[in-house]
Amino acid sequence: MPELTEEDIKNMSPEQIAELQKQNCLFCNLASGKLPSKSIYEDDLCFAVIDINPATKGHVLLMPKDHYMIMPQAHEEVIKRLGKVSKLMSKAMIKAAGATGTNIFVANGAVAGQRAPHLIVHIIPRIENDGIDVFELPEKEARQEDLTNMQKLIASKLGTRIVNQEISKKESNELEEVDLKQVENMLK
Repeated sequence: MPELTEEDIKNMSPEQIAELQKQNCLFCNLASGKLPSKSIYEDDLCFAVIDINPATKGHVLLMPKDHYMIMPQAHEEVIKRLGKVSKLMSKAMIKAAGATGTNIFVANGAVAGQRAPHLIVHIIPRIENDGIDVFELPEKEARQEDLTNMQKLIASKLGTRIVNQEISKKESNELEEVDLKQVENMLK
């Protein structure tokens, strides 16, 4: 295939760009069998392989067969299946591989630690003192006002109401005008 220029890509339709991404995606090529893998599960929507760069022995990568870069792009049925299969994998790791626990996570975007442009559910078997600190999250003390503002903002975007603190229409409209820099600062 000839080298594509920036001009070629600019002139592509969204469907053509999606197809190009899929053709160049390592994980789509694993799903289609174009590349070899240590496959351990496959159905009509997803597949799982043993990670070749595992955090621990038995680290599994569970992925949709269709190309989605991040979880919010995936169809609901795919997300449901990934959840169901993650549960089965975790249970199998605990029963068969001697794990005493598992970490199950998805990194959405580079800032969250995503290294590959394909939705991946990591299922990592864990044992006591395995030396892995998967989630070494800093504990920060938040002001009550910041917690309440974040609670209202997220609930309004979800279209849900807050238990014992229903958001009025007026408050909801005010939340739409919240300065995004203020929200970013709350998350730091």
